[in-house]
Amino acid sequence: MDNTIPTLKLRLSAMMFLHYFATGASLPLMSLYLNQELGFGGSGAGLILSFASLAAFISPLLGAFVTDRIMSAERLFALVEFLAAVAIFLLYLQRSFLPVLLCYLFYMSLMVPATAISNTIVFHHSPDRGNSFGGIRLWGTIGWVCSGWLFSFFWLRLGKGSVSDALVATAVVDVLLGMYALTLPSSRSSAPRRKELFPRAAFKVFTNPGVILVGITAFLMQITQRYYYFGIPPYLRSLGFSDAVMLPAMSLGQVMEAVSMLFLVILFRFFSYRTVMMLGVTMEICRFLAFYLGTSPASALLGIAFHGPSFAFFFTVSFIYINTFADKESRAGVQQLFFLIIEGFGTLAGSLLSGFVYDRATGVDGIVDYHHFWGVPLVLAFSVFSLTVLLRLIPGLKSRTR
Repeated sequence: MDNTIPTLKLRLSAMMFLHYFATGASLPLMSLYLNQELGFGGSGAGLILSFASLAAFISPLLGAFVTDRIMSAERLFALVEFLAAVAIFLLYLQRSFLPVLLCYLFYMSLMVPATAISNTIVFHHSPDRGNSFGGIRLWGTIGWVCSGWLFSFFWLRLGKGSVSDALVATAVVDVLLGMYALTLPSSRSSAPRRKELFPRAAFKVFTNPGVILVGITAFLMQITQRYYYFGIPPYLRSLGFSDAVMLPAMSLGQVMEAVSMLFLVILFRFFSYRTVMMLGVTMEICRFLAFYLGTSPASALLGIAFHGPSFAFFFTVSFIYINTFADKESRAGVQQLFFLIIEGFGTLAGSLLSGFVYDRATGVDGIVDYHHFWGVPLVLAFSVFSLTVLLRLIPGLKSRTR
């Protein structure tokens, strides 16, 4: 098979497209499915979704002890995708709380490592030290958007269906992706692997006050992100959005994310990483202000649109910024620790908090007071903004470069 650089980039882009196409069909609707379709309520759905945080602890274990030691990243990725298809289909079949929780935990324990492994595959095959990663990863965002629009198109054409159908669609694409991954060239290396999961040098980096502050900021920001993912599906339904158009509406955030990624290169020419991160938090405030003050579909779409620049300007840049504090020896460990703070502890806190507040904001008539519900992440977003101002103003918190 042709493995020249242009062809390989195309194949890696297709891998990213399929991976995010699969997750984009079901994950955005998961809180709606658990809360309203299965009737678990806000706290129950939040508890189930919080178990995704456990996957953040499994991901570095797979990366450190399985990839290259037992099998190549490509073969491990294929295996994970096949198992993910089984997990999501089992989830589709369940209706009771405990089986659903266990199946969701099984699924997310595979999907979070799958994302990390897909990044590893791209970086390994990149001929330009990872500079082409952004362009290849962009196809993942395109896949996420396309899944929402395509699934919605067939939903509308058939005139029937339910949110649970998205789980079946995800399972089918996961199987196809697993088969496709088996055709990718192996990246297995004969070089000895380090034995440390988190090198001591990485923990030393996290004693830096600047890194600690960035970690706290990212943790709080992730809480608001998980809060958004939990609340937006039922919020849209309450505003009159049908299930068939919900995914396309939510995909507006990913469209704006792709556009914002293109602007990052320009912003970096004029502003520091810290300033761009502050801009991202400002977009986060604007998002929740639109939800908090607005009561129309237009205000909801405006808030969703702010998701793109918020995510791109803060989270993408924060990983770049945290990297400037590390040297070659500690870089991988620092990124893993930062990943745990965000996807582990942040996801756990955000899922539990959003489910708890959702139940408290729900009246005896079953109607949710979204003014109350969206007020909580709005306050958190203002708190995060104050921390980014602190990060921006105190000279001692500067990184090595910017």
